[in-house]
Amino acid sequence: WKRLAYAQPTPEHFSFEAFGNGDRQGLALHASQTKSRSVLREFFQEWSDMQRRPAAETDNPAFVPEGWHVHWVEIGPASGDKPITISSRDPLLGALSEIADIPAPTRALVQVIARSDTTTRKQLGEMSAAMRAGQVQDAGVRYQRTKEAKTIETRGSGLFLQVVIRVSAISPFPDRVEGAAIALANTLCNQFGPDNPVVILAQSNPK
Repeated sequence: WKRLAYAQPTPEHFSFEAFGNGDRQGLALHASQTKSRSVLREFFQEWSDMQRRPAAETDNPAFVPEGWHVHWVEIGPASGDKPITISSRDPLLGALSEIADIPAPTRALVQVIARSDTTTRKQLGEMSAAMRAGQVQDAGVRYQRTKEAKTIETRGSGLFLQVVIRVSAISPFPDRVEGAAIALANTLCNQFGPDNPVVILAQSNPK
């Protein structure tokens, strides 16, 4: 993910998508032309035999045909101050398994929209510097602040991404979209550990 987000031009968003239903599943990428070329180079470094083809508008997994219905759910970590951990070997596999259980023509879509994040690293550096700069007489408090500063510095040494994860269901049947989207969102949430759980943050027309 970091290699993809930091592919040039770095400030731009790109969207990686897993989609499908019981009849067909697939992966897709949305980005500007320049960003797409950079991201595809990273893909080809991993899978040299990968093939690409031009896609029509109707091939767009987020395309909503006239008269169809859509329900989306946005998920993310409960806290932005702590890292998340996975509880399964491959979170994407759980999502694809859930997608494969959705009866056609309804289809589901997981969008991971990301870009590089330089602001968070800067903020963590400022937090660490502030902790170390304060004059504290109590040895125990000083030790605790030094320990917290080191933890923040360790976290700040990595690369960061701004990420939005959105789960959607698209169907000609209005009674199917909400249940399918929420079930897929819950499956994704369950792929991550309890220390900083991934939860539903927002959804369209919540009941």
